[in-house]
Amino acid sequence: MTSPDIPRETQPVPHGPLYDKGQMVQYVTKTGELTPAKVLQVDRSIFPCQYAIQLEGHEGERWTEENRLRPLQLTQQHQE
Repeated sequence: MTSPDIPRETQPVPHGPLYDKGQMVQYVTKTGELTPAKVLQVDRSIFPCQYAIQLEGHEGERWTEENRLRPLQLTQQHQE
């Protein structure tokens, strides 16, 4: 919900982004599979936050919503 008197980009977001630029995450594909990805950018101007990610083994970026990302397991992070 936005207020007509406050520009959208300056209105408070219910929470900050869950993931940071440079962080490794898991991307949930349309079929429910988890694919490792790196966060390239975070768009905080909308809720939920949007993320530009690069899937492991792929070139380029794709934009996705926060609900399609999962944190890496601690054991996977330590292996990098």
